[in-house]
Order: sequence, then C-alpha cells, then structure tokens
Amino acid sequence: MPLHFQFPSGGVDRLSVDDNREGPIVTVQYYTSGEVAPRVSLSRPELLYLIESGQIPGPSIRVPGRRLYTDDDIRRIVEALAARKKEQK
Repeated sequence: MPLHFQFPSGGVDRLSVDDNREGPIVTVQYYTSGEVAPRVSLSRPELLYLIESGQIPGPSIRVPGRRLYTDDDIRRIVEALAARKKEQK
C-alpha cells in the first residue's frame, strides 16, 4: 500500500494512505514540534529535550529533518507529562 506524503504550503500537514481501491482514503493530520509544544504547555526546546532524554515518548513518524506528531502522539505525551508530574510530588 503506497504512502503519499503531502506537504501543503501553510496549514497543517497531512498524510494520505491510498491503496488504489474504491472507497475512502484515510487521512491523518500530523503536527510539527512547534505546533505540539504549546498544546502540551511546553516550549519547543523543552519538548525536544524531554523526548531526546527519553522522559516522554517521541513522535511516531519521522522523515528527514522533521518530527511529525499525530493526535495519538499528543495524547501519549500529555499522559506521560501527567505521570511525570505525579512522580515528582
């Protein structure tokens, strides 16, 4: 099943999976580190540091020069930050 990456100019990037059969095409939105950081109440450098140091999970998709996060990735990061905060108490 070929994957078709679309990088539109401006806006949110999208990943479409097309298996060349009749029926719907699955489209998943994904976000850059700069878009994810404010959603999880971190700065971009803080987010990247926590990921690189293994303290929170990273994105499920990486292409050269980009980290691409899905909504599920963001949910996992929020859960990991909550658990981390709980451990610090």
